[in-house]
Amino acid sequence: MADELDVAMEKFFDNVKQKVDLTLTDRQKMTAAAGEVFLTHLRSEANAKHRSNHNDKVYGHMADNIDMMPIAKGNGDEFLDLGAQVVGFPFFYHAMNAMRLNDGTKKIPADHWITNLRNDNTVIQEMLAAEAPIWRAKLNDN
Repeated sequence: MADELDVAMEKFFDNVKQKVDLTLTDRQKMTAAAGEVFLTHLRSEANAKHRSNHNDKVYGHMADNIDMMPIAKGNGDEFLDLGAQVVGFPFFYHAMNAMRLNDGTKKIPADHWITNLRNDNTVIQEMLAAEAPIWRAKLNDN
């Protein structure tokens, strides 16, 4: 009886793995879809809460320089595409300003605009909804 249960469980887990085992392309599509949603909200928050009249001729305004980039891991010339995306600030100067505004300093009170956005249930639900068609397509293929 225990052997039958082991075989049944093994078969069940193999079936689940086939349905859920995402390829690199699937992971890239899913994280890009969710990343686009977060990117839109982050730009909107930056414009609403931290738009200033500062006109930097070289780097522009922080709210206009938020981007999405693939995450890679590696050393030297060898990089492994992890299939994930990161939303953030391509310029170090803007990233540091965003961190100071989010976390606060001695002279700048923290407003946690990025942290609150990350934890916002509405944004999380929209990101999951953006990923859902890729999950459904994967489940229907198998």
